[in-house]
Amino acid sequence: MRQNLLEVIGKWTNVEGPVVYKGKWKETDLSELKKFIELIILIGVYKSKHANVTQLWSQEDGHPIFNKIMSRRFQQILQVLRFDDASAERKKRNDDKLEPTREVFEMWNQNLQDGYVPSSCMTVEEQLVSFRGRCPFRVYIPSKPGKYGIKIWVVYDSETSYVWKMQIYTGKDPVKGRETNQGSRVFGDLVRELENTGHNITCDNFFTCLVLARKLLSKKPTLVGTIRKNRVELPSALTNGKKDSMIL
Repeated sequence: MRQNLLEVIGKWTNVEGPVVYKGKWKETDLSELKKFIELIILIGVYKSKHANVTQLWSQEDGHPIFNKIMSRRFQQILQVLRFDDASAERKKRNDDKLEPTREVFEMWNQNLQDGYVPSSCMTVEEQLVSFRGRCPFRVYIPSKPGKYGIKIWVVYDSETSYVWKMQIYTGKDPVKGRETNQGSRVFGDLVRELENTGHNITCDNFFTCLVLARKLLSKKPTLVGTIRKNRVELPSALTNGKKDSMIL
């Protein structure tokens, strides 16, 4: 994780700390935040995301490495961890559901691309990050293993599985309502930096359409994907098969 991103997290966490803990708050720094992130990763490694936080530091049931990296100070930081100015948020209402994390998320997205040269083949797809906590844009997708969570569209390197760019689905726009041609719009957002590079991009039938394929080809990337047989641009000679999708 880049230092500039940690600096933003540290800045707003240190603003929120005194609000919650008053005079008992001790400012965090980059070194401590790095240890905090290390513990977050370890919680995932040990598959302990549903465990009680205090149990992780238990002498009987916990993991010794947790105490070696950081004391129970972890819980204090977790309580006030912020990615933006919480005081400003309390004073205003904003329709941007991602606002509390937008600055950090956009920095993270940029960090993913910095210094990484993707292979010639990329994949665009939808992923569901399993999550059942409170979130204004949590979705329910019964076909996914986790069913509940945060829907993220990603473009990743087909050879290494390295995620190169992400976009979070935050629900319907409160003003515009249901979005039309969402697949094409999302696809365009994700691959914009790949124009004139000669990459090949693979996707599923949520994204694929003839208009998108032609537009993409004019900007040098090529497209491989399944396409829904009810797409109006397809001739009947290609849609008389029994399957719901086909290779284009």
